[in-house]
This record gives sequence, structure tokens and C-alpha cells, in this order.
Amino acid sequence: MAIRWVYHTDIKLISENISQNNLYDLMSNKKFSCIIGTKLTNELHYIRKKGNIATHENGINIDKNVANTCMKYLFNFIQWMEATYCKKHYKKRSFEENSIIDTLSDNLKTIGVAVGGVIAGVIGTVIFSSKNKA
Repeated sequence: MAIRWVYHTDIKLISENISQNNLYDLMSNKKFSCIIGTKLTNELHYIRKKGNIATHENGINIDKNVANTCMKYLFNFIQWMEATYCKKHYKKRSFEENSIIDTLSDNLKTIGVAVGGVIAGVIGTVIFSSKNKA
């Protein structure tokens, strides 16, 4: 989504027809690579490759270090987006692995409750909106 946002926002990319392009095609576009630079392009390809492994090979080769590297690279790209397109609100930040892990562990219970609430809401809506009230 972030890459597509750049295509829709950056004046140098707006004319590109991206409707049928997959993630690889978008990331491999020479204009896009020139705009974000070689380092970020390589980092995005790393994320894409590891995501493909996680999706298509049930995450067999994804360990904590790989996941952390993907998060760091995604952080770098989002930082670049903010610095490039939101200069007024840009604030230099650094990636802190422990901060992410602490936040995730602190919020796991909240996420579980939220997901449970959504599921209950969906089930309730289905039950009470069905035509067969029996």
C-alpha cells in the first residue's frame, strides 16, 4: 500500500499505469528506484522476498532476526516517505527493536479482546439481520 501511495503521490510517477502491476513490477520500475535510491530498493526487495517465503512456504525460513530485519527495512521506507512527502511533520526517528517487541507484547491482550469483539459483532449482525428470525 505504501508503494502504491508513492506512485499516486509523486509527480514523477503519477503518469505510470500501475493498475495491473504486481509489487515486483512497481519496485523494479527504474523511475521508482531512482526516486527512492538503491539502498531502499534493495531493502524493499528483501521484504518482498521474505514475505513470499512466509506466505508460500508457511514461514519455514522466517526467524526472529529475519522478521526484525523486515520491520527495520519497512521502518526505513516509511521514514523516507515521511521525510520526502511530509516534510512539515517529519521527525527523525530511529528503529528500536525492543520498543516494537514491548509494544506487541503489551497489546496482545488488547488485540485479542478487539478481535473477539469484532467476531461477536459480526455473528450478532448475521443472526439478527437474517430473514429467518427463528
